[in-house]
Amino acid sequence: MAETMRFLARSREVSPVEPWRRIEATLATHGAWTSPERPQRWHVLFARRERPMLLPDGRYAIQRECLRHFLGDRRAAWVGRALLKANSLWPGAGLLPEVRLHDGEPRRDRGVTPGKPAYVAFQIGTPGPYQKASALYLSDDGEGLALSKTAMAPSADAMVRTEAGWLEAVAGIEPLAAQVPRLLGEGATAEGRRYLVASVAPSTRTTFAFTPAHARFLGALGRARLETGAFEDSPCARALGEHLERLRDVLPPARRAALDEAVADCHLWLSDYVGPLVMSQGDFAPWNMRVHGPEVFVFDWEYSSDGANPLGDVLHYLLMPRAVGAGRIGPRRVGEALRRAQAYARQTYPEWRWRAHTVSALALAYLLGVLLHYSLASGGFEPRHPVIAAYWRLIQQRSSWMAS
Repeated sequence: MAETMRFLARSREVSPVEPWRRIEATLATHGAWTSPERPQRWHVLFARRERPMLLPDGRYAIQRECLRHFLGDRRAAWVGRALLKANSLWPGAGLLPEVRLHDGEPRRDRGVTPGKPAYVAFQIGTPGPYQKASALYLSDDGEGLALSKTAMAPSADAMVRTEAGWLEAVAGIEPLAAQVPRLLGEGATAEGRRYLVASVAPSTRTTFAFTPAHARFLGALGRARLETGAFEDSPCARALGEHLERLRDVLPPARRAALDEAVADCHLWLSDYVGPLVMSQGDFAPWNMRVHGPEVFVFDWEYSSDGANPLGDVLHYLLMPRAVGAGRIGPRRVGEALRRAQAYARQTYPEWRWRAHTVSALALAYLLGVLLHYSLASGGFEPRHPVIAAYWRLIQQRSSWMAS
């Protein structure tokens, strides 16, 4: 990826050959979409970060609309708008790197067919085995038409296929059908990389508050395929052991022993758990949803699962933004998250008892699951990763926040 995306702040032209070919292959394979007729040139935003964004060169209003679809973090969106505005006011100053498609003959602007994309913007996902390229297609007036995801490596194919399957499954849940993207198409490109095309969110409004709308969504999702079972026999429990085993050869002995002890504690404290195991979205975070009227619209279903921790999605929403933004989560914030998760559980699943001991033990299971997932994606335990660092600190300090 580094060879094909030379994102240098002073460069006037950068060639995104590999990602663009994947996007082009997606468009060519899925017959309902054609490549935009506009000249294929973009400005690069956040060029030196892990997830660069390529926005179509042209009207600032179109670029701003792209940000609303891609970014759920208000601070990042503010920075992005400021950079794009400055670049539009002084186009010759070279404030943002420029990307051109070097392959083939340049397209002429032959007008836009109704319902076909006039602009495309795309974002390259975080490097690693799960990396994907997302493309946003917009009409001539900036209306979002669709979003495609294309695997950037064979190891990401399964995640794209999984997300397509979950979009179809959740669309069949009557209360939630209007709150998730519609799957418009899926398949494989000529080189075998999986892709999907889905509808975009009907709104670009965001919130970091956990509202009754969030609770209603998770309650409907959790009860859609609810099972009653023991934690010890659940898919989430098995995943802890499997993920730890896959990491065993790349972990230092001391770290491996500490993780073994934490997982053993988790199993011990949940050895008597018999309760709901639910359908989980898997990455229920503010940036993966938009507020639409009185409800929320939720996308990014690639980490979804059945038989999941009933409090995993709630805790993820309450803790993950802090971990990503600051890397530190203090006892006060953990305690507040546990109280809110307990209140959610009592309201959503009142037929079960939700003692503080059970809630905190499920929180430990959640923290371990996320930590091991991120470690697998990073190829090992990376202590400088903000989420790994924050969650590992909480796991190490579990005696200070877990109820007896």
